[in-house]
Amino acid sequence: MHEIDLLITSVHEVWPGHFLQALYANKCESPLAKVFGSYSTIEGWAHYSEEMMYGEGLGNYQPEYEMFLRYGAIIRDISFLASIKMHRKECQFKKQNNCSCTKHFLIRSLQKMKL
Repeated sequence: MHEIDLLITSVHEVWPGHFLQALYANKCESPLAKVFGSYSTIEGWAHYSEEMMYGEGLGNYQPEYEMFLRYGAIIRDISFLASIKMHRKECQFKKQNNCSCTKHFLIRSLQKMKL
């Protein structure tokens, strides 16, 4: 894993991402709110955290950091669209792997740029 990707993943998963949100969720008095969290809110906060930290100077505004953020967003979009197509039976699992080819292409492009 590239060090920039590791840093962005740490922001997403730990601070101020999922871990921080879980700390606040556990302080909630409602037992239902503790058990049933909204996936879109949980993931939305983590992705917002990535953007926020970059906006606050994570990586000293180097374009490589922003590129890794955009790359992650593209991968999420590809996976989201593939899951919708599979759910609607517009493609089978084998055809969904074409999206994996797109991921592979993006990864190889980043490697060629030696980031």
